[in-house]
Amino acid sequence: MEVLVSPLERFDLNQPSSKLIDNKICVYDYADKEYQDFYFKKITTYISYRYPSVRLLIGGTYNIELPLNWRVLATNDHDYQCHLTPIEELLHYDNQIPVFNPFCPGVPKIMDVEIQSINPNPIEHFVGKLPKKNLLVMPIGNKSNSRTKVYSKEFGEEVIYPECIFASDDIDMSKCEIDLWSMID
Repeated sequence: MEVLVSPLERFDLNQPSSKLIDNKICVYDYADKEYQDFYFKKITTYISYRYPSVRLLIGGTYNIELPLNWRVLATNDHDYQCHLTPIEELLHYDNQIPVFNPFCPGVPKIMDVEIQSINPNPIEHFVGKLPKKNLLVMPIGNKSNSRTKVYSKEFGEEVIYPECIFASDDIDMSKCEIDLWSMID
């Protein structure tokens, strides 16, 4: 499972945990209605647990494997209102998912999401324990299939912003609603 540790850099949580000491993980913090935003937070507690997993196919291109008990930020293409949706519900309804890098300017892409496969055998998952009302920002795909390339004045060259989805575990069942139109700069 990968997380965003800078606007351009992804980090695989299955690497040795000693590499996490200096990294902050990108989260969407919606705890305060007035100041909802994306932050890089220092996560000090990581948990490892075994749970069945699901492989999602996003936009017909990207695959990501998540624990079956998680929730993803899903939407529809007519009002751009996002809600946390349990992964199990993706089996029963047509859903779409917003895909964007929170630090890259532009309009979020709305992509179809479907369950490609379910692995009923418990798999080891290593994840950070997030504060309540925080979503994990998770890059999808890789550099070769990323569609978000932007010329950066800061770097003086074209850079690839990893496209991301947003998810949380089932522990925090708080309601999350996001209006994508309000996020467009």
